[in-house]
Amino acid sequence: MPSLMEVIRDRSFIRIWLAIFVSTTGNFLLMLSLSVYVYQHTTSNFAAAAVFATQWLAAIFSAPLVNVLSSRLSSRRLSAYSEWVGGAISLLIGLSYGWLPAVYLWLFGRGLAESISKSARVVALKEHVPDRFIEKAASLVGTATFLGISIGSLIGAALVGKLTMLGITLADALTFLISGALYCSLSPLHAETAARPTGGRASIWQVFSVVQQSPDMTRHFAYVVMTTAFFQGYHNIARTLLPVSHLQMGPQGVMYLQAIASAAFFVGAMFVALLMQQNNRAGKAEPWVMCLWAAMAMLGSVLLQWTIPSLLVYAVYLFLFEMAFTFSQKNLITACPKENMAVVSSIGISASTLGIVVVIYLGGWLSDVMGLLSTTLVMFGAIVVSMVLIELRFMQGKRIQMFNRMGEEQK
Repeated sequence: MPSLMEVIRDRSFIRIWLAIFVSTTGNFLLMLSLSVYVYQHTTSNFAAAAVFATQWLAAIFSAPLVNVLSSRLSSRRLSAYSEWVGGAISLLIGLSYGWLPAVYLWLFGRGLAESISKSARVVALKEHVPDRFIEKAASLVGTATFLGISIGSLIGAALVGKLTMLGITLADALTFLISGALYCSLSPLHAETAARPTGGRASIWQVFSVVQQSPDMTRHFAYVVMTTAFFQGYHNIARTLLPVSHLQMGPQGVMYLQAIASAAFFVGAMFVALLMQQNNRAGKAEPWVMCLWAAMAMLGSVLLQWTIPSLLVYAVYLFLFEMAFTFSQKNLITACPKENMAVVSSIGISASTLGIVVVIYLGGWLSDVMGLLSTTLVMFGAIVVSMVLIELRFMQGKRIQMFNRMGEEQK
């Protein structure tokens, strides 16, 4: 197993990492500032949560486009072009932020560009980083997102109310310009001209045969989708409602909560990278255990009425969520063949995004009608049911695999 320093010294890995970090910093500076602006002008948690949900809505339907584009463009070029398009859309948001329907329309387009970028950069990681580094690199690459979210949140806390939305969108567009340049600087590889998915409906259905090659791969794919949908979706509801309404921290509490959350995400990803690789005992952990503890911490953070204890338990919730997600994602990336990475990534993002959007819209509506505690109880129950279904499917797949192996031995 390569050391942490060996992976960090890889030039392709560090460029992909920096590209994600820079664009994420600008993205969260804009998105959190925009959500606070919407909440202050509408007093609706649903409207504020929809700022995040709307930009992800396009990702639900983006898989066919991602597959077509990935068959025609190299992963590094596709990553760069989608980042530059996202930056241009940021400028359009800054020019029309006074009219909310236009803002939501541009957020939809921005979400489409972002979903393409997310799929392309996973393929770029698989193609440009040496195979011996992939498992650890797949665990570490998420830290770029968390650090970017933390820095963007802190900058947003300092600038909220002091800089116009147009100024914030200009800064965001600059980060996307830099990110695209970093992707373009990746050295072209022979892998870029290798056979790629041809796109279209056949490629979408192809993912089911790919992830069902083994019960373990099916399980990892399911947990990537489930953890993203429920835990990330809930976080997008609670990140405004918990600090502003439940803990009475004011608008800047949104920024501070997200900074705390980013630190928890970072520690969770590093924990997996350092202690949960395949060649050690911790690498054989059970994802359902991590998910169950995360769900209990999620509920506990809302049951507590005091600011510091609530935030600490919420940080534990996000730490455990990130452990479960990163553990399953890195195992999925490691096991998936390179030629199938684009389609598996795009379908995974589409399915996860669909789940996030459903959770955000449904949870945002429930929180307006029932309050945060009742909404959290509903989410807790849904998570437990989902885990039970995944584990039952996993055990069924293991039994089928065992019977097939016995049949082959008898032949």
